[in-house]
Amino acid sequence: IVNPSEPADTYIENSSVIVGMPPPSTTLYTAQKQDSSKIIISLDLNSELLGDAYKVYDGIEYIDTEEKFIHILDAIRNKTYLKRKSTAPKYDFEDAAELINHIYAQ
Repeated sequence: IVNPSEPADTYIENSSVIVGMPPPSTTLYTAQKQDSSKIIISLDLNSELLGDAYKVYDGIEYIDTEEKFIHILDAIRNKTYLKRKSTAPKYDFEDAAELINHIYAQ
């Protein structure tokens, strides 16, 4: 548990697991972009308002039950946790114009 007023980047770098709770913030998104190999968990055990913001976000494990949370924590402790691979296509655009052309073509 960290002070929310401090920048998350250092904590993300030094952590093996990043857990976010409602209300949602950009920390989980930042963690995914900073190091997509890290275990990133969005925890919403009480179905809070916007607690499911990361529910369908690739690379972030959404947990909405205590049983699932315990299962994931056991897997992490036992080193059997397997992070789901991203199914989103990866793009590497040279500049904004190339991105805009790609979006326009879609």
